[in-house]
This record gives sequence, structure tokens and C-alpha cells, in this order.
Amino acid sequence: MRANPVLAPREGTSTNPGHVLRLVASILENPAVTKKLLKGVIPLLDKEEVEKLDLDLEISRLCHEVGQAQADSIRTKMVCAQQRATELEGQVADLGAQEQKAIEELKKMREDRDATIQKLKKENAELKAKEILAKNSAIEEYKSSDDFLEAAEQAASKYFGEGFDLCKT
Repeated sequence: MRANPVLAPREGTSTNPGHVLRLVASILENPAVTKKLLKGVIPLLDKEEVEKLDLDLEISRLCHEVGQAQADSIRTKMVCAQQRATELEGQVADLGAQEQKAIEELKKMREDRDATIQKLKKENAELKAKEILAKNSAIEEYKSSDDFLEAAEQAASKYFGEGFDLCKT
């Protein structure tokens, strides 16, 4: 540590009060003290310049406050936008789930339709087979009836002439 020279009070006009008084904190850190010192040091002609600097300082503070307000407004808008984005993402997820459910329902409906079509085709084939059997049965029954023999003899007699006898076995 370096030894500070001890000076008598009021010795020299440019002495540093921190060295003389052995102060750790600077008095210049206090704005009120600084302003009082500057009033005595700055000549009267420069007071307008000091007032202009004060005005510039106030303008810069105002601009800073406006900038902060704008930043706060932007942050608020950003938070709202993020919340809206989150809501929209939730809606998209819901719509995706609804779409998936609809797709599953459509698949089930298609499977049911295809099964119904197969069942109806099978029933249709069975009905056609029964129809053919019924026709054949009706024809066989008619052929075995007396009406068929009479009708056949009449048709043959018209074609072959009177007295034609069918071969009977």
C-alpha cells in the first residue's frame, strides 16, 4: 500500500478531497453535490449550455421511457400471440383427432358396405339357383302332366298332319 502525503487543510486549490480527507466514496457520486459544485464552477455564460444538456437528458429519459413502453407493449403482444398460437395448435390437434376419427368411421362404413354387397351377391346367386331349380321343376311337372301330352299331340298333328302318333314307350 502506498502512503498518502498528509497535507494541511486548504493547502493547494486543486487537491483531491478524497486524498485529503481519506474518503473511500467520491462525493461526485451524489447528484445534488455534483450540481452544487457545477453551479459554482461553470461560468454564467455556460448556464444555457447546462440547461440545454439537462433538456437533452430529459428528452433522452423520455425516449427511453417511450422505448420501454413500446417494448412492454411488444412483449404483451408477443405473449398474446404466443397464447393464440398455443390455442391454435390445440385446435389443430383436436381437428387432427377428429379427422382420424372420421377416417376410422369411413373405413368401418366401407367395410360394412363391402360385407353387405358380398352378402347380397351371395343371396342373389342363391335366388338365381333357386329360380332355375323352380323353372326346371315346373317344366318337369308340366311335362309329366296330361296337359303337356295333349298339347304336344296337337302341335305334332298340326305339323306332321292328322293321324301322326308320337312314339310312346
